Amino acid sequence: MANNVRALLMLSEQRGSNPALSPLGWGLLWCTAILLLLPSLSFPLGPDNGLFFVAGEKIIHQGAVHYRDIVDVKPPMIYYLNAVAIAIFGDNPISIRILDIFLQLLTCFFLAQLIRRASGSEVWGATALLLYPILYLGLNFANTAQVESFLGLLTLPAISLFLFRRTGWGFFGIGMLCGVATLFKFTFGITLAGFFLADLLLYSGSWKDRFGRYTMMGIGFGTIVALFFLYLFAFNAWSGFLQMQEFLSGYTGIQFGSKGDLIREMLTELPHLLSDEYSLTMLIGTMVAIGIGFSRKDRGMREEMASEDSDQSQLLLRTSTILFLLLLFTIAVEAKWLHYHLSRLFFVGAILGSFGLLQIGRRLFSKPRDKFRWVGFGLAFVLLLGFSPLTRYVFHLRPAVLLLAKGPEAFDAYYAHTRSEDDWTMEDLQKIGAFISAQRQPNDKLFISSGVAGLLYLECNYVPDFPIFHSGFLIAPFSPKAWIDSTISYLTETKPRFIILQRSDRMAIITGTNETSTELFNRIPETARLLEENYHVVMERPGFWVYKRE
Repeated sequence: MANNVRALLMLSEQRGSNPALSPLGWGLLWCTAILLLLPSLSFPLGPDNGLFFVAGEKIIHQGAVHYRDIVDVKPPMIYYLNAVAIAIFGDNPISIRILDIFLQLLTCFFLAQLIRRASGSEVWGATALLLYPILYLGLNFANTAQVESFLGLLTLPAISLFLFRRTGWGFFGIGMLCGVATLFKFTFGITLAGFFLADLLLYSGSWKDRFGRYTMMGIGFGTIVALFFLYLFAFNAWSGFLQMQEFLSGYTGIQFGSKGDLIREMLTELPHLLSDEYSLTMLIGTMVAIGIGFSRKDRGMREEMASEDSDQSQLLLRTSTILFLLLLFTIAVEAKWLHYHLSRLFFVGAILGSFGLLQIGRRLFSKPRDKFRWVGFGLAFVLLLGFSPLTRYVFHLRPAVLLLAKGPEAFDAYYAHTRSEDDWTMEDLQKIGAFISAQRQPNDKLFISSGVAGLLYLECNYVPDFPIFHSGFLIAPFSPKAWIDSTISYLTETKPRFIILQRSDRMAIITGTNETSTELFNRIPETARLLEENYHVVMERPGFWVYKRE
């Protein structure tokens, strides 16, 4: 047994045309990857997912345009991706989960193919293929299908172009892929800098050739930026974009109020996220891979050498390391320390971590062992497994099973330790949704001010006709005056039949204040008078008030 494992691990560094795994073996691996991703179909949507999905419904059913008819901080791509899911798979939250599975499997394909092409190692590619979905679903229901979830889908083909198509048009393609990634999240524009830095550090050549490559990469990126601005002007979304920049200036001011606090948070939160959400085992494997990638002699790094003589696997490790560190830097810059932020690292983390763990395994099996050494090896294996992403995968798979088998109460009980007493629960949302659906007539309007408004709109089976459906954009003292004025105007003129206010949506991380939606409505004279004169409470949950106009 030990000899067989040792032989398999040795293949992780071998190049050659003969595959280490048979077609049947790869078929079984792909079936395993699919099975690993399938549980996400049972995941409910999280608060951010709810906003993205409701925005997708507005795009499909109302012809809405992001920035014009939808107010949210992210660039347009995630909302239109949800609209695509609805258009293909139907207007049900499971549609984005189905599309997500397809896109994550495509990411796995790019990952395995890139590693196999760069290194010739089937085992390394297979290991990364299995690690990626375990890492991904180990983030839990609310942290999947986020904007970070799709970065690998765009960046892995860019790495392939960078390593294997080092022409002007190849770099043009890299620029375009980085541009599209930026339209998922603006900070993802750092991937362009990653490829520029990797080319500068890892390859030689004349400055004339470099200038040509960098120019084409910039043109590719600029093409996407130009299309984005064309979108803003063509769909009359420019003013909404500027209003969001006004909000973001105050929003980022919260995070960067004190450089000292930012550094202290980075030194405490970043190691915690990496050792917990990324997992200690993956962190060790990644560090080993980075050490190996930058410790060997700089052989095969010159562009003029024939491709078959170059050490492409080392280039892959080094390029992945540069991207990993730069993306890690963006997490620190955003300074919110949310779990889903880490998924932007997973595609390069799977490359580095799988390589490092295979090297650790190869060393452990490299020599025969007596019974005492086998005991030590067994303990090391148990520790690596116990602190691996597999434990997080199992931990977050159980509540999905509980939700299907026993309902929202069991799901809420599982995650009860993560929230305060008056915070929202799945049971709250479902009961409010059932109440509104039973009471509301077809023409009755509904307005929700809540940190989980997207989820509530979905439970109420209602697509909002107002562009602001997250309370953070109304509560924040730096919100544009146009947003507050339009909200007051909408409520006083339309007088929706139902209004739902959350009284526990304190989100200082977004608003810079502990004010809630209920407190906001009572503070503004027009909305306070509207509630007092026209509405009465018809339902109360620990974190919510439901008002109805008779």
